[in-house]
Amino acid sequence: MVAASLILIGCTVAPIHRVSSTAPDEGAAVAPKQIEVTEIASQTPPYAIFASHRQMIVPNARGIFVVYSDSNTDGPNADQAHSVNFTWVLQRSVDGGHTFSTVYRSPSICGKAPSLETDEDDNIYIFSPRDLRCDGVKALGSLVWMKFLAADNYKNPATVSYRNDTGAGKSSTLYDRSRHQFYFLGYGPTPFMVLNMNGGLIRQYPLFKSVNEANVQYPHMQMDGSRLYVAVGTDTSVCPASYLNPDGTCAASKPWRHGISFIYSDDGGITWSAPGHDNLSLPIDPDNNGPTAQAELAPYANDPCSWLQSFLPRNGKIHFMFQAGQKKHQLYDRFNIAPFAIDLRLDNDFKGRNFNLFGFDGFFTRSELPNSPLYAVSTDQTKYNADYKAPMFILRSRDNGATWEDFVSTLESYAAYYVVGPRIFRSQDRIMGMFSGPTKRTQNGWSIYFFHVTAERRKTAL
Repeated sequence: MVAASLILIGCTVAPIHRVSSTAPDEGAAVAPKQIEVTEIASQTPPYAIFASHRQMIVPNARGIFVVYSDSNTDGPNADQAHSVNFTWVLQRSVDGGHTFSTVYRSPSICGKAPSLETDEDDNIYIFSPRDLRCDGVKALGSLVWMKFLAADNYKNPATVSYRNDTGAGKSSTLYDRSRHQFYFLGYGPTPFMVLNMNGGLIRQYPLFKSVNEANVQYPHMQMDGSRLYVAVGTDTSVCPASYLNPDGTCAASKPWRHGISFIYSDDGGITWSAPGHDNLSLPIDPDNNGPTAQAELAPYANDPCSWLQSFLPRNGKIHFMFQAGQKKHQLYDRFNIAPFAIDLRLDNDFKGRNFNLFGFDGFFTRSELPNSPLYAVSTDQTKYNADYKAPMFILRSRDNGATWEDFVSTLESYAAYYVVGPRIFRSQDRIMGMFSGPTKRTQNGWSIYFFHVTAERRKTAL
């Protein structure tokens, strides 16, 4: 096993050839669903698909597209904690994820792999953050936007560059189909950006303040109808009071992460609100005592090692999946949006009949169809074996999170650490995603796997 300290994002941890898996709840009239798992890359850097706050896999009518860092160019002896130079690759599958071919490979850049979006015309959009540590200007990084046209078979991408302190992969993007525009948000006080379909900058402004008590890390974005939601976790430079020793030292190790909250916009990012607070003043204070809607409640509100895995607003509810790492708790919290109140908490009890969701990373997803089930994808670290491997599995809710059931799981166990997937999948594609984990004790010693839940197949009567 590779030690958790090599992963760096926190306080937790957790190969694959194609395997079949059976869903426990399937009836006899339907052949079992399957999870097909395919290794698509090996010898990759640990941060190759970092992490669930970014969309790094999208399906459309032209195929399945994935993006990841495929090599660390700092050298074989580079410090995994502070490597900054990578190459990344955009790949496409036209056979349902069985094989992938390269569409584009980047030169060596100072930054993590980009995030992906697609549109109604099956074009592919890349948002590639470049790290401020080697950008030549101390206070600024940059964002490179790329558009690959389906009509051009994804060749000769258009490229636009912006000045933006986008940071080390701590960013999120989203395509707003109703307004035909893109959103981009980095960490800390970096500007929120709204872009048009050709990369033109519509507006840019600082959305959050950066203060000692709270600094935005790992933003997430989602749409529910025409409403844009942003959820964030925060870091703090102040030791949480409950962990402050009499001598002034802190009993909890850094980074001190505390606070998970959200805001929303009903006008495409012009104005922002939170439950009970309309038209928030910008930039917004993301601290626990600020105006944002707090989603990490007592007794975990100031836990110094919380980690937001995923969130999903849907039909008047908003769902959160997160870990309070210092206390080793996996939580699912569901809130009613209006009036705002928590109406369900599963504390170390986010499970079906056979599997208990407990993983460092994971995501919510759903199909494009209205009122379709919700799915939660992760791993079950409570079933770790001696090699620190655990099953990958999916929970399903058919009542907007009121109850959850086993949907499908792998028969084998894997060292899965980062788990990413599309926010929405086409109904004909079913659930898909990627995960990665360590396979060798080297800088570029991780593998990346694509997984896909195949459609149910009706049995033919004999």
